[in-house]
Amino acid sequence: MNQKAQAFKEYTDRNDAQAFAAQELENDSFHTVLFRSHMKVDGKSLPFVVTIDDSPYVTIRMLLVPKGVNAENRAAVLELLNGYNRTFKAFKHYIDGADEIILDACLILKDDQLDGNVIYTLLQSMANHLAKSLKEITERVQ
Repeated sequence: MNQKAQAFKEYTDRNDAQAFAAQELENDSFHTVLFRSHMKVDGKSLPFVVTIDDSPYVTIRMLLVPKGVNAENRAAVLELLNGYNRTFKAFKHYIDGADEIILDACLILKDDQLDGNVIYTLLQSMANHLAKSLKEITERVQ
């Protein structure tokens, strides 16, 4: 396990041992570790993954709406997501190739120093945003 991933695992073991399932990718030159979990928002369980590797980046990717975008609602969904993207600096919303709505965040670390509090703070910020916006997002896909 890479140094940053080990630091995050130790942080979660101390503070929230059941929150994440860690998966080391085999034969990966970046020594990638995926930390899978979910977040409850408005009664929905939103899966997400924290990806930590040898690069300076840590990413958080959350599935907001699986396979919910189609030809009829695409324009309205894009208008809403683009509005959020103009407003929020720390994370971005998009429609992926499978027509799912994704929320992404990226942290840039200096000198391989990882503070678990920073990841948890960003997750809390995402939760606060989704508490206000998830209903509107899901209404646009219906």
